[in-house]
Amino acid sequence: MTLTIYRADGYPKSARTQLVSIPRVTTLPASPFDGQEVYLVSASGALQHLRYYATGANWEYVGRAVQDEGSAVTVRNVLNFVGPNITTADDAANSRTNITTTVPVVSALPGSPVNGQECYYAFQQASYPTFNSTPMTWHLRYDASLAKWDVIGGAPLFAEVVGNEGTGAGAYVDLPTGGPYFTLPLAGDYLVTVQGRTYNSNAGSGTLMSYQIGATAPVQDDGIDHFSSVAGTVANNLSHTRRKTLGAVVISCKYGVQAGGTGFWSNRTLTAQPLRVG
Repeated sequence: MTLTIYRADGYPKSARTQLVSIPRVTTLPASPFDGQEVYLVSASGALQHLRYYATGANWEYVGRAVQDEGSAVTVRNVLNFVGPNITTADDAANSRTNITTTVPVVSALPGSPVNGQECYYAFQQASYPTFNSTPMTWHLRYDASLAKWDVIGGAPLFAEVVGNEGTGAGAYVDLPTGGPYFTLPLAGDYLVTVQGRTYNSNAGSGTLMSYQIGATAPVQDDGIDHFSSVAGTVANNLSHTRRKTLGAVVISCKYGVQAGGTGFWSNRTLTAQPLRVG
């Protein structure tokens, strides 16, 4: 190319200059000179623009460096931050842009989520007779392949009745103190556990404990049963857990006996650990 330079008296004089391209290299030059520049190409193909400074005998990034978990990423003129949990704000006072990643707290699952999106789902546990209106929070992450939210943190739903109560009903019924029961806040997959101390007043008679799901009657496969070999008050502490796919419904414990007698239960609990919801 030709570079035209004008003298102070207005007459031009010509000079020749040469454009030098910056080379792409996979390893840094062994004997660099001051001001030498290269594009260092990583194994993934990312480019990093570097300039050598003889004073410090080191290579420094030209402009800015961008890395993903410590691995080089090609530097572009525009950085685009993608994701529902990312916010940007101009910090003019400090001459910078602040990037903030947050997980929002929600009371309803976000609409149109993207894969990997996270939220804290906050709700009031609705249970009886214990822990009603207890504030709870589940940490959720969206799995687009299943169109469901994985529960990656949070306590299970829980309710209990401590006192000893009984019935002689041959079908599933409520005890004088109903439950324990609670309402599932979201449809999904849960590990549901029933537990209680139980005995029957008659030798050779049994006790039953299971739970009703919404309007669906209890089934014994979901619950616990016990046959008393002797009459009296010798109680056994039993529990049973099943994985269940459930709607946002009420789950309530029910009780009965087999082969007569009066069944008694104490320290009865109902637990539901969320696995995946939505």
